[in-house]
Amino acid sequence: MIRFQMNEEPAATTEGEQKKEPPREHVLTKLLTFLVVGWLKSYQQNTVDLMKIEAASYYIKGVGKARKAFVGHLLLSGVQFLLLAGFLLIHAGLFLYLDWPIKDKALLALGLGAGYFIVALVAILRFCSQKKWMEFSGADEWVSKLTRKS
Repeated sequence: MIRFQMNEEPAATTEGEQKKEPPREHVLTKLLTFLVVGWLKSYQQNTVDLMKIEAASYYIKGVGKARKAFVGHLLLSGVQFLLLAGFLLIHAGLFLYLDWPIKDKALLALGLGAGYFIVALVAILRFCSQKKWMEFSGADEWVSKLTRKS
């Protein structure tokens, strides 16, 4: 308990006098404060350690996902190479096999090229649209749940 003394001057102490010991309540308050602060520091350290473990867990999961994405990209590149090789071999064989005049073969190549270009353009426009990516990622459901009025 804190007490204020008004209009009293402190008594002058001489070398022979002993200083008064602080009240027992003051010592107990300091002891209790020391114990609580020590407990809070250990709690704080435990919390920081837990956050470090959780951050490491997310980092490891991220590395795993990056590895899966890399392996998927590698496999997809291999499949694309095989598709391209097959595509070229089919057309080379078709042009060598057909007994058409060169102008007719050129018109066939032009038509096939235009058809492939249109198919590829439609596929790219469809799969690169914002709406499609919102569906793929599931973000459209998240946004609808977030904006839904209860």
